[in-house]
Amino acid sequence: MRQRVLTPFFTPFFTLELKIAADGKTAHLRVEPLADPSCKKIVVHLTGWALVTRGAVKELSSGKRNEVDIPLLP
Repeated sequence: MRQRVLTPFFTPFFTLELKIAADGKTAHLRVEPLADPSCKKIVVHLTGWALVTRGAVKELSSGKRNEVDIPLLP
């Protein structure tokens, strides 16, 4: 299986990229710093697609580039 790139996704407010690993077991999420300095954080809701407990979220810094690896549901 080849690696799947679901984005990059560009808006006036943020840029993100989500890449699914070739084996389908993990995703790599990259979020660039937000354009609006009044934004304090980025919240990624993981329930339903990531291998996490129900209601799990990942909080990212809004003022810097964030890169995280997320285990996926089988």
